[in-house]
Amino acid sequence: MVDAGGGVAIGPLFIMEKLAAGANADTHDWRYAMIMPNGSLFGITGGKGSAGVTFCAECHATTADVQDSLFFVPEVLRARFP
Repeated sequence: MVDAGGGVAIGPLFIMEKLAAGANADTHDWRYAMIMPNGSLFGITGGKGSAGVTFCAECHATTADVQDSLFFVPEVLRARFP
């Protein structure tokens, strides 16, 4: 994360966990979690604060049919780092 002055800042940790097939059709079988810099849980799919991480599933769903809900570094950049 970059702070207002262009330096490095501590930010949240976002986690995706692939679940067994059929575990959660709403998230295409992914569990999302967000951990705050102080170590507290902001939210986890199907658990505490789950409403806070619904945006994760909604955004990742845009690639569900093509890339299993994953985003990748653009091909042109991947080619630069074999």
